[in-house]
Amino acid sequence: MSTESSPVGNFLHLERISALMESATLDLFDGTAWFPLTAFKNKAECPEDVIADAGLRLRIDADQELWNEAASAAQLEPDDIRFFVIAEDTFLKERDVLVDAWPINEMTEVINLASYRQRRPRSLLNSRSGLDIEVAAVLSRELSPLAGRPHRKGTRLASVSFHVRSQLDAGGINPKPLTAEVIKDNNLHSRTQLFVNAGLDPLLEAEVFSEAVEIYVNADLLAALAGRRSGPEYDFIGTELAVCACQQLVYLAATELAAQPNFDWGSKERPVLAFLLEKVNDGRPRPSDAFTQDTVVDLLRNKPHVAAAYMTSMVTLAKDAIRLVSGPAQEE
Repeated sequence: MSTESSPVGNFLHLERISALMESATLDLFDGTAWFPLTAFKNKAECPEDVIADAGLRLRIDADQELWNEAASAAQLEPDDIRFFVIAEDTFLKERDVLVDAWPINEMTEVINLASYRQRRPRSLLNSRSGLDIEVAAVLSRELSPLAGRPHRKGTRLASVSFHVRSQLDAGGINPKPLTAEVIKDNNLHSRTQLFVNAGLDPLLEAEVFSEAVEIYVNADLLAALAGRRSGPEYDFIGTELAVCACQQLVYLAATELAAQPNFDWGSKERPVLAFLLEKVNDGRPRPSDAFTQDTVVDLLRNKPHVAAAYMTSMVTLAKDAIRLVSGPAQEE
């Protein structure tokens, strides 16, 4: 895990608020004890099974008196400041507001974000790559202009970010705009909406999903999906593109497997095949009939059209496949 902090640079007297934000610590409960995630040396060292069902809490080393003093030093009232915590899945960019406009005069030193092995927002469910958590103090109302003091509602006064990564994949995938250059290089039609390309050759030997697969989405669609994270249009467009992306990935894997009759999954991670195995099993009518590593390889090699059909299951898509094409949300 790593952290980043950022105060507002052009206003005076925000140092006290920034210092309180920088005292924040993200703690994890692994079923036995709480410990700070700073115990991990860097982004890539947090084990997958630790992230999966962990309890999460935020600790800020400040009582109510310190918050009041920090607000006063910034020429603000405590009620002028609201506190937000936003989580984002690093793999396919699902975002959730975990703490929404909490007044700092109601702040506690410990804030529970997720309970151990309990229901949680989708942004905290991805154990394969990790998550980002941003903590921000924001101006809650419009103020009269005053030299050296923020006055616009929504101004970010200070923030701190926590970057938690799994050992399996420290990156995550970011869909890219389908540019004219990509269209020309791959001899695509100018009206192509989605293109999935193998980033590495051989694809199935890649150890990191984001290095193995390149996903390109029509620039206008990508911007629309990034700016609208819910609603019928997001669900419809996202679903259609996700089906296409998963099916193109099936084709890429099937083509490679057809050329390797003696392919052996072995003990390697193989994140592309692991992703397809998960999605195929999500679409199975009976969980008891789940595919194994060996049987999904046979399915992809011999009946890729059946594997592609599983990708249209609404159960599969409801999990996280839509985020494969939706990209990061746009900043306000």
